[in-house]
Amino acid sequence: MAYCTLTDLTDRYGEAEVLAYADRDRDGLADAALVDGVLADVDAEIDTYLAGRYALPLSTTPRVLVRIACELARERLMMASGARLDAEAPERRAADGSRAALRDIAKGTLSIGAPAPAQAVGGVQMQSGGRMWGRQPSQERSVVMGLDQGGVIEAKLDQLLATVSGSGTVSGPASASCTGFPTGYIAAYLRSAIPTGWLPLDGQPATINDNPVLYGMFGGRYSDAIDEQATRAAAISLIPAMTANGQPAGYMASASSIYADSHAAYKAFNRLPRDVDGGDGWVTAANVYTGWLRIDMPVAMGVAKYAITSYEGGGLPGPIVFALEGSTDGGATWTVLDSRSREEKWAKDETRVYELDYAALSGVYASLRINIDDPGYPEPYVSIKELTIYGGQPIYFPPSAAGQFRLPNLSSSPADLPGAVWCVKAG
Repeated sequence: MAYCTLTDLTDRYGEAEVLAYADRDRDGLADAALVDGVLADVDAEIDTYLAGRYALPLSTTPRVLVRIACELARERLMMASGARLDAEAPERRAADGSRAALRDIAKGTLSIGAPAPAQAVGGVQMQSGGRMWGRQPSQERSVVMGLDQGGVIEAKLDQLLATVSGSGTVSGPASASCTGFPTGYIAAYLRSAIPTGWLPLDGQPATINDNPVLYGMFGGRYSDAIDEQATRAAAISLIPAMTANGQPAGYMASASSIYADSHAAYKAFNRLPRDVDGGDGWVTAANVYTGWLRIDMPVAMGVAKYAITSYEGGGLPGPIVFALEGSTDGGATWTVLDSRSREEKWAKDETRVYELDYAALSGVYASLRINIDDPGYPEPYVSIKELTIYGGQPIYFPPSAAGQFRLPNLSSSPADLPGAVWCVKAG
């Protein structure tokens, strides 16, 4: 169900603010496809938290959910427009507060005013989202939640974990943990204790047949899914050691400003130590704390992670607030692939590695840049000694045969059951 509408957004934030982020073609109207997509994503995210406690769809939309949906939609619209939101931005803080409220709703400590129906689990009456206590070997315990037509899988994994954590740990004998749940429920089990009838969401088995419920959940969404584990494992450094801004041929390093030729853009990609190079990476012009460091490549590539190494000397700090961005049109427009804030207290010659979220793994970009928006320091520069970007061509699961479909690949375990694998009830 729709938890908020374009009218709700306009009433709450004003037409001018909504159009600033939702009117891409500047015709004075919000782009319907953009708004509809954002609101659908927000609905799926909220359902992630509600599914373990309330029967969906709700018969009416409580006012608290309208407010939460509006705050989440505003954040998504701003990010879709390319706006950068650091952790202290009021829009980001409002959205984070709404997610905290959703976690409380999932745990049952915050009510939305709708009844939470009880359900029978293996002969034991269980209040949705509550706990059952009993003796149980650790290898048989599981974390179980409802799945609303695949929407929870499309949400971020941290949201999935938050919902699962809120629904509690199912106790009792193993038979009570895995009987009574309908097809389409998700649980986390240790691999050695996956019950009969549950399939692991780790890409294996590669295809399944003739299950209309699971096909409705996954068939139209994951026939060409990214294999996250394989994509990350195959990632290599994308940029060879550079000897000038345009060398080797096909690669071009550039920057918004430089302190001097000894700190040109390519110095962040030359892979040489300071005492050999005679310089030490890229340094901005004096009294400049914002700007970008860019690399253009001959072939568009996907990105899995990147690493920043700080300056060896004193007085030249690494970046604090920055984003890794990619472009497919020669730099005319940029997509934020990863953003960081409060990356403070860099040690000399320190390397920090940043993993991209799963959602960013499918894109390929010929132009990449670090875009820095630091608040300023007593020291009058910002620097990056080395920028290393890792990736390659995204790896997809092979196409499924007619009548078959693939399951999604969730590579992380739940926080309270390390080593477990996510599974779905198949029958």
